[in-house]
Formats: sequence, C-alpha cells, structure tokens
Amino acid sequence: MSDPRGDLVGIHVRGLFGRSDYDIALDQRRPTVLTGANGTGKSTLLRIINAVSAGDAYTLAHAPLNEFHLEFQAGPDFSLSRHAAGGSTVRWGNQRGTIDWPELDSEFPEWAISALLEQRELSEPLDQTLREYARAANASFEEFDHVRKYFRSTRQQKRRPDAPEWLHTISEHFPVLYITDQRLIASTEDEGRKASQSARGITRRLAVEAAATDIARRIQEADSAYTRVSLQEDRRFPGAVIDAMNSGRKVDTVGLGELVDEVDAKRDALRSVGLLDSDDSYQPDLDPASIGPQVAPVIETFLMGATRKMEVLDDLAGKLSAFRKFIDGRFTGKRAILSRESGLRFALGDGTEIRPSELSSGEQQITVLAFEILFKTSPSTLVLVDEPELSLHVLWQDTLIDDLHGMGRASQLQFLMATHAPAILANHPELERSLDRH
Repeated sequence: MSDPRGDLVGIHVRGLFGRSDYDIALDQRRPTVLTGANGTGKSTLLRIINAVSAGDAYTLAHAPLNEFHLEFQAGPDFSLSRHAAGGSTVRWGNQRGTIDWPELDSEFPEWAISALLEQRELSEPLDQTLREYARAANASFEEFDHVRKYFRSTRQQKRRPDAPEWLHTISEHFPVLYITDQRLIASTEDEGRKASQSARGITRRLAVEAAATDIARRIQEADSAYTRVSLQEDRRFPGAVIDAMNSGRKVDTVGLGELVDEVDAKRDALRSVGLLDSDDSYQPDLDPASIGPQVAPVIETFLMGATRKMEVLDDLAGKLSAFRKFIDGRFTGKRAILSRESGLRFALGDGTEIRPSELSSGEQQITVLAFEILFKTSPSTLVLVDEPELSLHVLWQDTLIDDLHGMGRASQLQFLMATHAPAILANHPELERSLDRH
C-alpha cells in the first residue's frame, strides 16, 4: 500500500452528534485551527482522528457520527460508516472490514459519549471520568447511574469490538501525536497495588517532570552510544595515523584551521545541551600555523576521529538545542539547563536552580508542548493539539502558530488544533476552520 505520510488534506463528517456535517480543508504548510462553541465537536474530531491512526476500534465503534472520511493528497483514504443496527464499515484504500459493536441506546447522553471517547482501553477505570462529565453536564444521578451500569456490564462481559487486523497497521503510514488538554498530567500504572483490588491503581504525576526524566534517559543513551563509537575510533587511531603519515599527503594549513574551529564549535554546542562534560579530555587550543608538516597529518586524523565520534550525537543535539532555544526565548528570568543527571532544570537570575514542577502552570504547558512536538514525533507526523492556549500568556498565544510551524518544519509535521482562544488566530485568520459556520 502506498504511503500517505503527512499529507492529510481533508476531513469530511456527516451526522456528528446526529446533527452536524463538516468538510474541513487542512492547510498543507501551517497549522490548521478548529474553532467553535462548546459542543460543536472540535475535541471529538481530534479524538476520532487519533483513533484512526492508533487503530483504536473501541473509540471508532462509539464515534458519535454517521460517516467519517479522511482524504489524503497521495495514498489511500480512510472512511467509516455507521450501521443503523450497530457496528460500522471501515475502508482504507482497497481494504475493507467491519467493526462489530452494539448500537448505543438512542437516549445515550452526549456527555457519556465524550467520556467514552476519553477511554483508550476497557481496562482503564472509568467511574471518575463519568462523574466529572456528568457533573459538568448537570446530569441527574439516575442518568449517571444508567450510564455507569452500562459500562460495568460491558466490562464484565469483556466485550471488545471485532475489527480487521489491518486497522492496527495504519499508524505506520499515518503517524499521529495527540496532545490533549490534560497534558500537564502523566499517568503511569502502579504495579504495586494489591491483587485483590478490582483495577490497577493510577499514579498521577506532572508531565513536565516526566519530560525531564525522559530527557535524562535520552542523554544517557546517547552518552553510551558516544562511548562505544569513541572506543572504536581510539582502537583505529594508531593505524590511521601511520597511514596518514606514510601517505605523503600535504595537509592544508587553512583547511586544518577550519577543522579545528569546527570541532571546537561542535563541542561547545554539545556541552551547552548536556551531551558532553565541560571537563572533557579533549581541549585542543591549537594554532594550526605553528603545526609542522610532519605533525599536521596526526592532528588532522585526530580531529576527523573526533568529528565521527560526535556525529552519533547530532540528532539528539539538534532536538535539545531547538528545545532549549524555544524555552529560553519565552521565559523571563529563567533559562533551561540540560544534563544527563536531571534531564531538565531551570536556573533563575541569581543562579538558583529549580525543578520543572516549580514553574508556573503556563510555563509548564509550553514546556510540555515543546517537548512532545520535538521528542515524540517521527517525520511527517500529524500533531493534534487540544486547547493549546491553556494557561498561556496572551503574548505566547499570539505567536503560537508560528512557533509550532518553526518547530515542525524540519520534520515536515502537520498540525491540527482545536481552540477557544481568538488570540491564537490574531495573525493568521486564514487558518481558521469554524465549526459554528457549518
């Protein structure tokens, strides 16, 4: 099957919540922004698109719509059509299948459908989510209890939708990163809970601290790779020096000087993002003009080996550099410090260091957003961002579209956002797709 990576051009919806039809064209170069009043379906559309990529048959089976179609510039389109009697037909290019699942009660409330779409797996606890949605919708206890019993019955029967196997391969061709409006919280399963409990516990911690831990892990893994390559280069160095000296090739002094400067600059850049220690053993301080013709081949061989060692760090260094530049350009009185020990810390003006959890809510939001985009995407990923404006200063909202475009340009990322904040569109009204106008 051909590969439609990163070129989603249209979203076509019929009968969303039984009442709304949408045809949404995506901008191919800059973030597309969905707007609309509460209840128009902005967040629901993001969840369904994410479910397509993830092969999440459970969410697709309960999608509150009649038809859903994703149109790609190249490669196969995806479509879903609901059956009146329950279940859905799904198509992806020339592949076709069905998702079999009983139709929800016609009186099933919209708040319950929204809660349902929050759940990625049937094994996850649901009662708390149902309570939150029921409370927000001012639902009666009787209605809440009806919905709760429905889900408990479904779970006891261990019923999962029957779906075609190919549904789980879509993410290989259509990668999606879904950044939800709950991005400040990272949930991890607590394996230490007693077996007698009906469900495994969920330990909730700040996503910004999880990001710091992940950055530390990445730096440590890169450091291990750098060490392996360094050992290889050190083993081949004596032989490479002998070959260089016996070759009789004259080393250009100007070129050697440029190589010295290049290695120095690269080492400084790697140190600035925590990838090399400041007391690293190589401190050249070389004056190429004072190096004789017999020594020049040795120095050149050494510098070329140093360059090859550092190449293994290039990919992570680029991401860390972009991350730090993005953060430092937006925070006042703070700068990011990256290291293999702590991953991410912030230095105040007086030199005091603070943990990411000590940032303001808005600073945590922008940090997590940048981390997700730079470190959790593969090339040509579609990035879905729900309510990116949460806790952000209005000045950050003004530049958010350009900021996202800048971060995603190198990897050719696509962005689709759902927002209530008009400030985000202040400089780009042409990117708005209003669900209120359909």
